[in-house]
Amino acid sequence: MTGESRDGLEPKWPDASHIANVGYGSRMSQFIATDYRTAEPLVANAGEMATAHIKIIVADRGFFRIAGRKRTAFVVGSRVKPIDVSYSDNASCIEFVLAPWVATAVLGVSGGELSHAVHDAADLAATPFLAAIQCSDPHALDVARLAYMNWSAGRGTADAQIAQKVWQDLRADPTRRLDDVADGIGLSDRRVRAAVRSETGLSPAQLRRLIRLEKSSRAISNSNDTLASIAVDSGYADQSHMNRDLIELAGISPSNLRRATAIRRSFPSDLSKIDPR
Repeated sequence: MTGESRDGLEPKWPDASHIANVGYGSRMSQFIATDYRTAEPLVANAGEMATAHIKIIVADRGFFRIAGRKRTAFVVGSRVKPIDVSYSDNASCIEFVLAPWVATAVLGVSGGELSHAVHDAADLAATPFLAAIQCSDPHALDVARLAYMNWSAGRGTADAQIAQKVWQDLRADPTRRLDDVADGIGLSDRRVRAAVRSETGLSPAQLRRLIRLEKSSRAISNSNDTLASIAVDSGYADQSHMNRDLIELAGISPSNLRRATAIRRSFPSDLSKIDPR
């Protein structure tokens, strides 16, 4: 995706400033709310990268064009390919990022059912969380927290618990063998693979690949470490392996991602500071 506008749309920057990172539930069960209404305007963008997370985006003004359709409230499932996203020049929104197993608690639909597709919020069954975010309820995250706590109190589903454990172990060590993870849980390799696919819509290999992608892209954007060291720390065999994955899954090379992040950080958040000359 290039920085050119189409049909009055501008590219969407996928890593705008997070104004609220709120951890709910146990371990890595995290809800991240990003308010793009306060984000810096940018002039170029790679596509929305592949991710193991689920994103819920609600526009309170304007619209987005994603997967070939205009949308104002939609859910983007976990996916192994980047997607093209753009927005109207007057758009503002809030985006929620959920771990796949959290979707079952707050959306009533498993991560596996949501994966590899974009869903209009109106097409999903009504839940308190969806109702809250579509009416801009300031307590939407509290609604999500309550839903997750109630779900966790009932221990959720067995598949969700297995997927969560695999997620945690692979995030801690992306090179860890799946049979080692399965042994640690006390289940067969086959049972663990089935649970991960059921809950996330991804195979364990795809999940591992996306975890490496997210870990490396975060380090590239937020550190001055060499690309070679980031590749090793993120579980890649070497830098070339990381380069190939970022280009395929994020639509951008590591060096261009680092440059784009530097541009974003140098862009004034207050447009009045821009010299028009």
